[in-house]
Amino acid sequence: MWTLSFEFLCYLLIGFLGTFAFFKKTPWPMMAAFLLSVAVWANLERLNPYMQGNQDFQLLARLVPFFLGGAVVKVLSKRIGLGWQGALVAAIVAAACIFGLDGFGNQMAAPFLAYLLLWISTWLPCPKIVMKNDVSYGAYIYAFRVQQLLAVLGGYHWGVWWFTLAAVFATMPLAITSWLAVEQPIMRMARRRI
Repeated sequence: MWTLSFEFLCYLLIGFLGTFAFFKKTPWPMMAAFLLSVAVWANLERLNPYMQGNQDFQLLARLVPFFLGGAVVKVLSKRIGLGWQGALVAAIVAAACIFGLDGFGNQMAAPFLAYLLLWISTWLPCPKIVMKNDVSYGAYIYAFRVQQLLAVLGGYHWGVWWFTLAAVFATMPLAITSWLAVEQPIMRMARRRI
């Protein structure tokens, strides 16, 4: 839940970048924007005095590379496709970044992780009920609040596996309700207008 405002800012950033024609013609500007976002995160300690230690700036600097990493994969998707060879390379490069680049390796690994996750999503079998009912956004929105509530109620004493299981079972009814009552009807209305 706490990431939603940052997600909104990232969508605004993508919308802003998309207004420039050269961002639409070639993937290089998006790749440059991603690398710039990684450089900002890697040099955050140097930038902090200019931002007066602003926590929102620090969180945004941490998250923007992940968002732009996904955007890089999107702009390259027609050129690189999704295959097991690419997924293998992505996994190796992501691991090298994460374990080899101290302080900014996670951010640098973002496009490789995005590619790997997209490939996994096409490779794993998906039941029809899941294909027709996407509760992932509801889970994304409510999971943090459910986890916080469980922790306040003492769930952290249960151990990580029982806590995780309880959080999943408590989050899913909220996510399903969100899908059925809000997201699916809005998506239907949007499709009718298009």
